[in-house]
Parts: sequence; structure tokens; C-alpha cells
Amino acid sequence: APLVAAYRWLMPEHMVSITRRWDTDRRDAIQHAWFNGIGYTAWENVWGIWNELAERDAESLRRVQPLMRFLATRKLLSNRGWEPHTPTLRPGSVFASKFTLPPTALPSSSPSSPSMSSPPAVPSQQPPSPQSPPPSPPLVPQGESRCQE
Repeated sequence: APLVAAYRWLMPEHMVSITRRWDTDRRDAIQHAWFNGIGYTAWENVWGIWNELAERDAESLRRVQPLMRFLATRKLLSNRGWEPHTPTLRPGSVFASKFTLPPTALPSSSPSSPSMSSPPAVPSQQPPSPQSPPPSPPLVPQGESRCQE
């Protein structure tokens, strides 16, 4: 079973990051980061010594990265709504964490709530300005075997 990151549990507002410079098999560290919702630093050039990511590890990072960014933009990784070792249908073989929004972030379902009395604002659908950054690229093509970031 994956271990719970103690600092993540005690201080969820502080983002913890895993850095294992000299690992050649990074599977455990990547799974630990994913399970705990914490950062992972993939070092390949460790002070001038090349420690390349294995193809499997690079692919794992490519798959986990967009999901972690999605959760982070919704503030799910930095609040107290994290529940490690959430029960699953296959206990002992599938391990899960639950990330929930804090109660203040959820809209109230009561009709007397002031936030529900007016319709929600709709963002304008204007084309991006020339100075705006380009949209995030799609997943890395199948043929590539290295992390881009």
C-alpha cells in the first residue's frame, strides 16, 4: 500500500514535492506523488551526470501531468478535502485518494441563498489576443519517449 506523505497530511496548504535525483526506476516515486497529490521533480541532468528517465517512467509522467494540473487549477491539491486510502471496490490491490472541494467552494443548493438568486456570469467568448499564451499542447504523440518538461 502507498505511504501517506506526512507533511501533505499535516499542512495541505504547503505543496510538498518529491525529488529523487539518483533513482533509475522512478515508478514508486511517481505513484507516491500521484496518490498523495504532491509534486514530482524529474531530474535527468544531476549536476552534469546524465540520469535519463526510463521510457516507462517518462510515459507515466506524461499521463499524470495533465491530471495533476487539472486538479491543481481547481484547488483540489491544496485544501483539507484530501482523504488518502479511500475505500475501493478492490481493497488491497487498488489504492485511491479522494480530493474534494472545500465546503465554501461548493454552490449552495438552497433557493434562498444570495449566490443562487442571480444567474451565474457567463465568460465572454472572445478570441484570444495576440499576447495571450498559446493553448496547452495535446498529449505527447505516441512516438516520443521523453518528457518535455
